[in-house]
Amino acid sequence: MGRAIVTVAAGSPTADEPRRAAWAWYPAQPGSADGAPRVDYVPDGWSGPSTLPPTVGPGWLLQDVGAVTAWARRDAPPASGPAPVVVLAPGFETAPWRYTTLDEELASRGRVVALLVPPTTPARVVDGRQRTSPAAPATPTGAEVDTQIHRQAADMTALLDAFISADSPAPGPVDTRRTSSPPTSTATIAGAGHNAFGDPVHYFVAPPAGAAAGIGDIPAHRMHIVLTSTLDTTINELLHNGRIVDPSTATDLPELVRGSG
Repeated sequence: MGRAIVTVAAGSPTADEPRRAAWAWYPAQPGSADGAPRVDYVPDGWSGPSTLPPTVGPGWLLQDVGAVTAWARRDAPPASGPAPVVVLAPGFETAPWRYTTLDEELASRGRVVALLVPPTTPARVVDGRQRTSPAAPATPTGAEVDTQIHRQAADMTALLDAFISADSPAPGPVDTRRTSSPPTSTATIAGAGHNAFGDPVHYFVAPPAGAAAGIGDIPAHRMHIVLTSTLDTTINELLHNGRIVDPSTATDLPELVRGSG
């Protein structure tokens, strides 16, 4: 698979930042990227104040993310044939590289995964220019959260529109078919903490750090299987049947997932 960083027009533009960056993982031509270098897990300009987890861990408690190796290849030729686009929204003030494990997995299954980088991300690069935003001084109020959610939703819609447009910045051909009224659903994975849906579940290996980081009590390998299998099944159902099923009743999930509650 490959990874590219692109910019698109914002759905909720501001005067000083009318465009948004997006990280895109995509399926590559089989065997074509074997000799290509792997992408940097944290590229230049993408770490800064308040980035979590910190790029250098304190001793044995945290992983030094500078030593993490990604699987995606730089400038990998995209696979032929249109691929469905999956648009992901990161958590508040969350760096995009924290979702590498999940996004590489989905891309390896034939998806183009576009992850929006909102202006609340502490360190980011937009159109080649490094931008930094300080962390919020206090927990956002309910009204502020609502405003941020609406802005992010507009940016995600604009990102999808850009990827399925005639002059798409997507790295490779994408499937432009869209569901007119896609269903919505909320799923809870029992035992998963707040940060269990990104790479921190793999970083915080020491029990004290794991508890403090809120990754829950599901082992990292199990959480990865549960999350990627559930998402892949959900995407398949939406693409082929236009519906969402209860993951616990799906017949094509590993037993490890069906028995997770």
